[in-house]
Amino acid sequence: MTLGELIELKKKIEVYKSILFEDEVKILSQEERFEFWLPKLDAAQEKLSKFILDNEGKDLIF
Repeated sequence: MTLGELIELKKKIEVYKSILFEDEVKILSQEERFEFWLPKLDAAQEKLSKFILDNEGKDLIF
């Protein structure tokens, strides 16, 4: 994963959290938001966690 991909993944996680948990987002009902966006948040967090675990203890140079 490149630094750009890592930054993009982190931004996606922030956006998904905002959509799911901030009341200002009224595009869909809360149930619809969670049904659609929660799997995307879970997948992004899982990808980030896997990257962190795979590279634990390694010196990363971007």
